Amino acid sequence: MTNVDFNCPEYRRIRKAYVTQCTVEHLVYLLTVDAFLAKLLSYLNFSDALIGVITSFTSVAFLFQLFSILLVQTRISTKKIVVTLDVISQLSFLIIYCIPFVPLSGDVKRIAVVLFVILGQIGKTVIESLYFKWANAYVDPSVRAMFSARKEMISLFCGIIFSTTVGYFVDRFEGLDNMRGAFIFISSVMLILNIINFVSFLLIKDEDTDERIQMRVPIKEVLAHIRDNKIYRNYVIIAVYSSLYGSFLGGFLGIYKVKELAMSMLFIQIVGVVADFTRMGVSIPIAKFSNKYGFASGMQLASLLSLAAHVIIVFTAPQTWYLIIPYTLLTSAAAAGSTQNSFNINYTLLPTKYMSQAMAIQRTLCGIASAISILLAGNIFDTVQKSGIAIFGIDLYPQQFMAIIMIPFMTSTIILKHIFVVRPLKKIYSKA
Repeated sequence: MTNVDFNCPEYRRIRKAYVTQCTVEHLVYLLTVDAFLAKLLSYLNFSDALIGVITSFTSVAFLFQLFSILLVQTRISTKKIVVTLDVISQLSFLIIYCIPFVPLSGDVKRIAVVLFVILGQIGKTVIESLYFKWANAYVDPSVRAMFSARKEMISLFCGIIFSTTVGYFVDRFEGLDNMRGAFIFISSVMLILNIINFVSFLLIKDEDTDERIQMRVPIKEVLAHIRDNKIYRNYVIIAVYSSLYGSFLGGFLGIYKVKELAMSMLFIQIVGVVADFTRMGVSIPIAKFSNKYGFASGMQLASLLSLAAHVIIVFTAPQTWYLIIPYTLLTSAAAAGSTQNSFNINYTLLPTKYMSQAMAIQRTLCGIASAISILLAGNIFDTVQKSGIAIFGIDLYPQQFMAIIMIPFMTSTIILKHIFVVRPLKKIYSKA
């Protein structure tokens, strides 16, 4: 898009709809991860290991981004593709909270939950790169990092109010021994959010399908570019490497908070509120840092914060349950640097014509690695939980042991990214 007035009324309206949609999607996301989903899975008698695997499906769903390459090649409008698959995704997440009311056996209900969680994650993931490129076409490239930061801050602020309110009502229902009432409440809220989400999509102008078709690039050419683009190739390899261990812990923390650490839903949400305020507070400074030193450097900063958080988890046990608070604050701050930079760095490393396909290929490879990671994590978790493990005579919970495994891998990832991505980019910038 050249000679475009990004400040015209139409583009401003589209960006407002984009921000609204992202905010609503974030609220739905909060209901489908961590403690909320763990409550549902526990109610349906899932094992702790399986709960951890299921709540990690977000990473595995990247495996299906390969389908987005095929979608780019079709003559169906981008808007129709994105809206259709997103509606399927959102309805799938809503349905999982309705499953406890279906008159089926426990095994069938558990299978249904797994299938709909997978379907929801696939629908969301397949359109991710396509939607990102489409919606960001209406954002001025010169302020993209700041726009992303502000958009994220709005989502977080709404999420603070939302998660605290929902957590309060879920606790009230649980106190009355009425978890079914809690699930009705959550599903009703999700239905309202789905409607707002759908309307927001309708307000975003479709891109020119003919232009998209004309710009499509044969997959062989995309693969050749990834092979020859040394820095991006290294970035993809490191991303895949980090995905091999990236799902070792996150999916198992929701059940850890609820069971071993005996935290109430309200307290979990309060900690989440503080963490979201932390993320809001660092979003703009990290965005400025990323604009000044590059998106890769912003991701490195996030990786260092995440590493510190995982060191804290090693020492987090029922007796030191309060350590989950600094862990949550650090991971939230890290997310401010990783979430948007992981997308924006593609603008630095890739020509626009390769972006959707290259991102899909990268995330598909990461999805394969995450699938391996989750299978390994589930087996390790189950083994440690059944047999127990001690280091220096100290008994460890599976989550602590998983963090110990991750720390050296996280450290090596930071070093590799600095050598093969950050440093080469700095040399290019210094010559420019």
